[in-house]
Amino acid sequence: MKNQGTEISEAKAFELIRQVTLALNQLHMNGIIHGGIKPENILLTKDFRVKLSDFGLTRKLQEDRGYITHHGGTTFYFAPELLHGQSAHGKRMKTIATDIWSFGIMLFELLAQKHPFFNSDDNNLSPLEVYNRIIDEEPGELPDHYSNNLKMLVRQMLIK
Repeated sequence: MKNQGTEISEAKAFELIRQVTLALNQLHMNGIIHGGIKPENILLTKDFRVKLSDFGLTRKLQEDRGYITHHGGTTFYFAPELLHGQSAHGKRMKTIATDIWSFGIMLFELLAQKHPFFNSDDNNLSPLEVYNRIIDEEPGELPDHYSNNLKMLVRQMLIK
């Protein structure tokens, strides 16, 4: 679901949220972390049905813990805890919350036509600058024409 350069309606946004949430819930209920939620991995059919793709980073949770060790992903969609290096046994952890964070970033981009922590002129940021902005800064605001409910939902997805 690459950014097409046009905002979507709030009704379409909530339908997208519903479908992606159902898909992620199905994975999470089966102990699976997707680990690669980003626009390229959310496919839409002609009739606006969501399909998750690219399960290359997907891992199954072990029964005795609620996380998996970090094995890659796209930096702009990393949750702050992955950038902080919060770890178990010296390895970074992905949890259900990291999938939700990545979906929140993707959703913000779709609605605002920009990343919540970067502007369109920030294309040449170093990885360290990317990390610092995600860790230290607060996300931007969605455009005013979206409802407070939608804004609050996205804000909740991006809680650090």
